[in-house]
Amino acid sequence: MNLLHLLLFLPLTLTLTLASTHHPHPHHPRSPSQQCPYPSTTQITTIWNKLITGNSIGFISHFRPFLDWTIMGTHPLAGHYDKLSLFIVNGQQRLYNSLSGKPTYTLVNVVGGCESEWSVQEMRMQAVARNGRILDEINIWATRWDSEGKVVQVRSYVDGWVTAMIIHENEDWSDSNWLTNRTEYMPGPNGVDLKAVGEEFGQSVADEIAGALKG
Repeated sequence: MNLLHLLLFLPLTLTLTLASTHHPHPHHPRSPSQQCPYPSTTQITTIWNKLITGNSIGFISHFRPFLDWTIMGTHPLAGHYDKLSLFIVNGQQRLYNSLSGKPTYTLVNVVGGCESEWSVQEMRMQAVARNGRILDEINIWATRWDSEGKVVQVRSYVDGWVTAMIIHENEDWSDSNWLTNRTEYMPGPNGVDLKAVGEEFGQSVADEIAGALKG
């Protein structure tokens, strides 16, 4: 091999040698908690499974006590709630008072979260009213999360016509719409079962409601 061929061959040899001895650092994928500033769909599904399995205390532990909750539509439960306990009494428990037992929930879909502070949960709610009417509807909750993984805002959508029918057939009370600002506890004419609230959501929530009703 003459000198010219040697000079042409030498750079290629060095390049191949360096490439064969270079060991790049292995790539370690980040965990979902490192990737997402807000709860991921997997984490949200885990949270909602607490509701589905009847662990209401565990479920509401992911909601701020003071939050921005609006039940959309025009029906007896509609309105704006700035406290979780107000929603429990005026919204959830008022509907439950018209049912023969607790409803069952099925999580249909979860979208959003992770990089977005908003997520949307689609749920199927099934129950039987006190008068025997079947309640089978889809509920949509749009939730906004803070950086600590707590819900600070909710816009929930229910079947307004069915909700109104269930309540009007099983109680005699006033109607409402989503523009109503809810600031007082109004559980409906059947009252609120504080023992049931304590068992389901914790005694501290029941005590707060009891104090407000006495005041």
